[in-house]
Amino acid sequence: MPFAKAGRRILNPRPLQLFGEPILWVEIIRYLGVKLATRLIWSAHIDKVRKKVAQRLGVLGSGLSIRNGVLLYK
Repeated sequence: MPFAKAGRRILNPRPLQLFGEPILWVEIIRYLGVKLATRLIWSAHIDKVRKKVAQRLGVLGSGLSIRNGVLLYK
């Protein structure tokens, strides 16, 4: 994955090989739980975390009383 400053783009990355196997270029990759994009922007990672939080909050609010929801949250 080549990196560039935000707003810039790498047009034609060179083809690479490792032990005779071609290495594919990707736009977004996950490394140590963080999604990295070629333009060094955080939108892919933020979207993933936002969806995870919404899913977990949805589970907390599904049919629980307020007291039990607060207890589970704590």
